[in-house]
Amino acid sequence: MNALRRHVMAWRDRWCWWRYTYAFQFAHGPLCARHRRDVLRFGHVHLCRSCICLYGAWVLSAVMLASTPGFIGTPMILVFHAVALPVLALSWPPWYGRFPRPARDALRGLAGLLLGMLTALLLNGHWLLALSHLAILLGVFKAFGWKRPSLRARACEGCEELGRSAVCSGYTHQASCIRRYEEAMSRVLEVRISAPPASSQTDGRHAAPSRA
Repeated sequence: MNALRRHVMAWRDRWCWWRYTYAFQFAHGPLCARHRRDVLRFGHVHLCRSCICLYGAWVLSAVMLASTPGFIGTPMILVFHAVALPVLALSWPPWYGRFPRPARDALRGLAGLLLGMLTALLLNGHWLLALSHLAILLGVFKAFGWKRPSLRARACEGCEELGRSAVCSGYTHQASCIRRYEEAMSRVLEVRISAPPASSQTDGRHAAPSRA
């Protein structure tokens, strides 16, 4: 019972975190005016523009291509190679960041198309063909990931707020949400600490009366 209780509390803690941070969890960057073109806002939820292009194109192309079996197989692989080579080359992080926003949207959309092609191959039974190409594709993007941290570190160069001791405008909203999360969790922890252990309550109910 204690193990189940711990799992329930762990899930509650995770839910509390998402409750206060879901609005910016998938923004993948600051929310200031300098980076506003990289984030799309839906109500109070901020989403990464590149991810929307990537995953949106992935889902749409997978649904459309999976319903065209005549295109599945060799023709699709030829198109895949024709699209993948320039897309991967131009997606090299030092180059990708220099392109205008519409060009980056197109590159992410084409990358989603590549994933949609592989998904369609999987759904039509071409497992080996799809998984081998998927491994190569993921390996390339994994290699790109090693270069991104250094580029992100320079993303705010030239900003007038850089170097200030206070939280910058790009992370003010995130800091406010995390502060409210910490206050909520502090109240939860106070209740947990003050509550008697479940084992002691159980022992008290089932203890046998002493004999004098």
